[in-house]
Amino acid sequence: TTTTTTTTAASTAAAEVPASATADGFTPIDGDFSTIVSVSISPSCPWGSTTSYPNAVFTIQPSTVAYVSSFPANLVTSSVTGNELTLDWNSVAAAGATSGGVRIGLPAAQFNKLYLGSALRAQILNGFTSVGQIDVGGASTLKATLTSNTNPDLALSVGGASTVNVITSTVGSASVGGASTLTVQADSVSNISAEGASTLAVSGNVAGGSVGGASTVGVSGDISGSLSNIGASTINANTISGSIDNSQASTVNAASCPNVQNSMAASCNVRGAPTVTVDVSQYGAISTATCECSGFFKTCGNGSSLGSSTSFAIAAVTGATTLVAFLLM
Repeated sequence: TTTTTTTTAASTAAAEVPASATADGFTPIDGDFSTIVSVSISPSCPWGSTTSYPNAVFTIQPSTVAYVSSFPANLVTSSVTGNELTLDWNSVAAAGATSGGVRIGLPAAQFNKLYLGSALRAQILNGFTSVGQIDVGGASTLKATLTSNTNPDLALSVGGASTVNVITSTVGSASVGGASTLTVQADSVSNISAEGASTLAVSGNVAGGSVGGASTVGVSGDISGSLSNIGASTINANTISGSIDNSQASTVNAASCPNVQNSMAASCNVRGAPTVTVDVSQYGAISTATCECSGFFKTCGNGSSLGSSTSFAIAAVTGATTLVAFLLM
């Protein structure tokens, strides 16, 4: 039996939630969030709406007690179906608001999956141990610090002109498409996929995968397995102990080329290691930006962020080849 519970924002007793739920003027949402494993964040403009909504920052952080809180109060509504939390705008409180933020607190070993869409900004703070899947789409932006994560099968999927920066220890798969950008710092990534004029940069090692559709991949470490590169794509690599099947007017730049098999007007050039910079500096808890709705679509500004924030940056890998610096504003 699947149970769905819908709640609107309302104050709960301060003793029921940790201090992080009410910091920076946030108000807790009343509800039972104890079963949440998966979080879906994709509130969008109501059909036909011409009003503005805050381009709120959504923060997921470890907590001994599961909670959801917002600034201003009543900014979002929540529904819990089984073990999945879904958030939507509270049209009364959100319409016309010029700043906003949402916090989601979950036990460190409980949070497993995130879906982020609708041109939103979110961040995952360090401390979670069991994150297995992150899907981002719809021109959204995510920063995630997951050095505490012990799930070796973490799957990252990014599409729809979105931008994601992640630091963690091990990634099972990293997939990017639809003119998106995914930047990862990890000891190893088992499998990569880049399509549709997208960019994937890895500060670490890659076992194998595929690159196509005029995409660009950078790997600061070693490519140890089999990798295909087709469709006028580019791989900027350091060392290649495995092999690259390079075809269809594609290019490989690497420390050496013996393990690159070229065909159909493809080429390999000897270059230095690429530079990969991963920025996961935290947003403030509250954003002053707004999104203007027009029908079902919206145009959002970045504005500035207020409230608690810290910085965490991964030092760039030095080398002769330089990739784009992936900085999330």
